[in-house]
Amino acid sequence: MSILPRLQQIYERRGYRVLSGFNSYFFQNFRDAPFTKLLQPDGQLLGNDGLALQEVMFLEGLKDYVAPSTALVIGNAYGWSTIALSLIFPGARVAALDPLADGIELTRSLAAENGLPIAPIVGESPGDVAAVVRDQLGGKVDFVLIDALHTSEAVLADFQAAQPWSHERTLFVFHDVITWHLEDALFAVRDRGLQMRILTRTPSGMAIAYRTAPAELEDYVAVFHDDPEFFRSYRRFVVESFVDKVSKIVR
Repeated sequence: MSILPRLQQIYERRGYRVLSGFNSYFFQNFRDAPFTKLLQPDGQLLGNDGLALQEVMFLEGLKDYVAPSTALVIGNAYGWSTIALSLIFPGARVAALDPLADGIELTRSLAAENGLPIAPIVGESPGDVAAVVRDQLGGKVDFVLIDALHTSEAVLADFQAAQPWSHERTLFVFHDVITWHLEDALFAVRDRGLQMRILTRTPSGMAIAYRTAPAELEDYVAVFHDDPEFFRSYRRFVVESFVDKVSKIVR
């Protein structure tokens, strides 16, 4: 049974309307239309965008291949991704780190209200990662979601802060890689001996990295990943075809 109805209901019971998964074409090519926003009862949008509905669906598919006992979220915002992971992996203790105090408080209250084993912590990465992993996750991480400051330098620092607490089967997932041009950080992760796949078929171009993984998991990931050169070639073909069609109309 999918976690998606419960995830949405957790927020709806608090009066939020979940806006997620929209096709950008429907919104005048607004890039961020797929990503999750929370509409408050007063009609105001709440805070930062979360993982797109389709990206949560990708994460939910991972439960058929891995069963982490600990998960770390770097970049909690208002808890959408954190709560999703707790529902996807019910046997996992989830710790979430973010400097946004009101987002952490909302996550804490929603977790308590729904009996979810989540430890939301006000803090910053990379400096507070070690203490959170030691105090909340028993000194190891099986799953890490990195979705905080969107620069290559910050993403690499987040990864380096979590890596000492990882092991051979730890999965690292990175949000917004293509949309925020974070490929350099992921290439640096690969250079540290991890397998790395950019998930070109997710709305933000997420990425996943690991040292070793079951063959079945690699097959699942391959469904969402294209060879980089093929991806670039296909994108060029689409863009050039569009330009050609427009030029013919103009002529």
